[in-house]
Amino acid sequence: MALLPKYYLKKKDLLTLPNLLSLTRIILTPFIVYFWLHQFLKITGILLVFCLTSDFFDGLIARKFNQISNLGKVLDPIADKIFIVSLIVTVGTSYLSPLQVSLIVILEFLLAFSPTLNFILQLNRKVGSNFFGKTKMTLESLALVLMFFGSFQDWNNLEKIIQTIIWLAIISAFASLIAHLATPAAS
Repeated sequence: MALLPKYYLKKKDLLTLPNLLSLTRIILTPFIVYFWLHQFLKITGILLVFCLTSDFFDGLIARKFNQISNLGKVLDPIADKIFIVSLIVTVGTSYLSPLQVSLIVILEFLLAFSPTLNFILQLNRKVGSNFFGKTKMTLESLALVLMFFGSFQDWNNLEKIIQTIIWLAIISAFASLIAHLATPAAS
């Protein structure tokens, strides 16, 4: 028995613009980490802005042009998790406590696999993004932008601001996870 039904992945879904944007985020993430760690800040900034804006536009394009796909429903959140966790673990450690980094990694992992758990456990719950997940991603993105500007600008209290934003993102991640688990079964 196949783990996924045959209809789950359609060939036409592979080359949609939203899915290509998500794939591009995955591919660019190690380059962003490398360039940031080696202080190539102009190219880091360009790639960071591209990835953050592509995350916003992939869903918008998918909805507006009827390009929502099963692959995109899986690929976009995975691209988000790879992007956020990679940058938080490598760059965020300069600004965040080990507890914050650990909580972000654990929560991103749990959020990434909540659809898989839903499928495996046959909970039949509607899986998708929610307000808290979007808030979490927005806060994490804001923290990354501030970390980036902190790479070449010395701001007073920047570390405290970033930590506060990350604590809010952690709270949003918990709320998102609870919302995923509390969502009623699909009818």
